[in-house]
Amino acid sequence: MKKEIIVLGLISIFFINLLIIQTSAVTPTISYEHRLDFGHVLVIRNISTSPETLIPGEPSILKMIVENTGNQFVNDIVITFNSTDEIYLINDISKRKIPRLDSGEFKEINFNIIVLPNTAEGVYNPGIIADYVNHIGEERQDIGEIGLAVKANPAIFAKVDSTGIYKGNSLGVVTIKFVNNGMGNAKFLTAELLESKDYEIISSNTEYIGDLDSDDFESVDFRIKLNNEKNVNLLLRIDYQDSLNKDFSKDFKLPFKIRTAKELGIKTNGTSTAIAVILIIIVAGYFIYKKYKKKKKIITI
Repeated sequence: MKKEIIVLGLISIFFINLLIIQTSAVTPTISYEHRLDFGHVLVIRNISTSPETLIPGEPSILKMIVENTGNQFVNDIVITFNSTDEIYLINDISKRKIPRLDSGEFKEINFNIIVLPNTAEGVYNPGIIADYVNHIGEERQDIGEIGLAVKANPAIFAKVDSTGIYKGNSLGVVTIKFVNNGMGNAKFLTAELLESKDYEIISSNTEYIGDLDSDDFESVDFRIKLNNEKNVNLLLRIDYQDSLNKDFSKDFKLPFKIRTAKELGIKTNGTSTAIAVILIIIVAGYFIYKKYKKKKKIITI
């Protein structure tokens, strides 16, 4: 009888331990499922804009995916876009409503937005609010921000501004003007005059300009010697970065027409020589006149 009691006790202890092990193993799973069923299960992903880069003053479309990551459906979903001082809605309302999303279901929504024309380049953070009701009627709200890059591209062109080279003088300085007529700013701008069979570069072939803001210009000088007195193309290359540190490079082929000094409004040594010759003739004429007058006086006596 005593042995039977001991055996029954050991069997009871075994089953109690087994129950404890099973309970501890199941508890985390129940907790995880509880979070999926009753927690914040709505996710916003794949945020993008069209066009990809937001340009001040130009309308864009903001796109995003709303997904239900829970195990149960959610109802009465409202996604709200909060404008900032720089980014506004245009021809649109701030809310998008989705009646229901089942478990794993997603939906794309769009907002029509515009960046104000005077907005500086940079990254801005409008807010997104997600309100919804889970499957047991509990209200949930998620608040977050999205990052949108605002950037306008520089548009740089170059032209020959002035020169000291003309017919009869193939050595001189050429001034090149660079103008940024785009909406974006350029920085770390470097200008390089490339080698050519038509001319020889006497000065340094590279000039650092630095910043070239929108609606601004800068000029650089290169001293060159033409190999022939004919119209040539000046070959230039510029390198710079935009406001978001993206690298750009652009090549130019600038027509350079050889003109006369008169066309350029340059007084040459020819004019000075002519003046000198006239003065010599006047002086010589004066002395000849005096000599003639002296001889005439002697004859009269």
